Amino acid sequence: MHLLGIGTPYFNMTEYVEYLEKQMTNKDHIERTKHMIEVMQAYVDGESVEGKGYDGYWSKKDTPYWDWDEFDYRVIKTPDTINWDHVAPEFCFMKRNDNDSPFLYTCHPNDSKNRSVYAGHFASYRKGTCDWKDSLVIRPSFE
Repeated sequence: MHLLGIGTPYFNMTEYVEYLEKQMTNKDHIERTKHMIEVMQAYVDGESVEGKGYDGYWSKKDTPYWDWDEFDYRVIKTPDTINWDHVAPEFCFMKRNDNDSPFLYTCHPNDSKNRSVYAGHFASYRKGTCDWKDSLVIRPSFE
């Protein structure tokens, strides 16, 4: 961008587009690098990862080779867990709400006749890596 005259801005559109493309490229590169670090750190911390190649299918990678040019990688989404032996038998569903707080339910969480109790107080409760919207867990003996 150049200035012509006193206080009159002159924009060279070609230079401006090149500038914007460079900014986007840098931003995209930084975001991709952050994602790579996040996935590799999760793997180092013991979480499972999966990769997707040109075939478009995700598969678990027990020993990823980190070939980011050929594959995309992500942390495998895991459900919340609880030892159901510690939970009263009338509670058959567990789900996090939109505030990410886990609850146990007597009926499906969408049922208006529900009774609920906070699951986070249970020592055996472990939060998974899935989004709260996908966090429904059904007691195994109920299925």
